[in-house]
Amino acid sequence: MSKETVEVRLVLVTVKRKTNTIPDTVISYEVPILQALHGKDVVKIEDLDYDTLTIQNDAQAEYERLLRKYGEKAVSVIRALYPTPNALSEATGLSMNIAALGDEGSDPAQSVQIDEGRAKRKQARAEKEPKAGKAS
Repeated sequence: MSKETVEVRLVLVTVKRKTNTIPDTVISYEVPILQALHGKDVVKIEDLDYDTLTIQNDAQAEYERLLRKYGEKAVSVIRALYPTPNALSEATGLSMNIAALGDEGSDPAQSVQIDEGRAKRKQARAEKEPKAGKAS
């Protein structure tokens, strides 16, 4: 039986943008995602052993968190690096929580896209509604 939580290594990185440099602390296996999104020459590792963080020992939940954190634009990048939650499990040592998998056909990236689609539709409806206090 696996532990419910694990400690992961946090890395301090900086991401050089056009006019500024943004510091960020990420889990070590997120560095390749940042490098793929922004470019290896733009993402600099400042401290490889910056801190630790205790997270749930659940590769499926972590995969879904990565998809939510980096959003729709990064789905293909995340899938290229970690094609499935099982691949993330193999790369990181996080456990696959079989009970949490539920539907074998469920796709975490699809649920992120659905959630973002709902948010966009809600925003579009809000923009179409007349503003309170204004005459139509």
